Amino acid sequence: MASNAGLVLLTDGRSSVGLHPPLPYPDGSGFHHQVDLIAPPFHGAIEASSYGSLRVLRPFREQLIKLYDALEGEARLPETYDNLQLRLRGDGRGHIAIEVAARGERIGDCLTFSFAIDQTQLLAIIDGIERFLKNATET
Repeated sequence: MASNAGLVLLTDGRSSVGLHPPLPYPDGSGFHHQVDLIAPPFHGAIEASSYGSLRVLRPFREQLIKLYDALEGEARLPETYDNLQLRLRGDGRGHIAIEVAARGERIGDCLTFSFAIDQTQLLAIIDGIERFLKNATET
């Protein structure tokens, strides 16, 4: 099991998505990282991968900032992720709906679930994505 240091956690206290720090592929063809998923009664993890550079997370961070400022709109993980979809949508009143779709290694293995957080949790998520980007430029 990976360490929780640097984990970006999206949770309502019951369901959650935990994004571990991304690691580049040795050949430079993208990155991967563990994603912990809890949607009671289900609990597990996938190895999410993206075939873009870590820079693909910059638009996600910018979308999160806009969502925090406006409380409406949406932020999505980039489409370069081949087995994880994550969308956050604001209703304009501080409620943020989170929709998750994660695919396993076998065709047909898929977990989809949703939960909600409030806008105060977005700052920690933005800071975590910023750490991912900062660490990527330092290595």
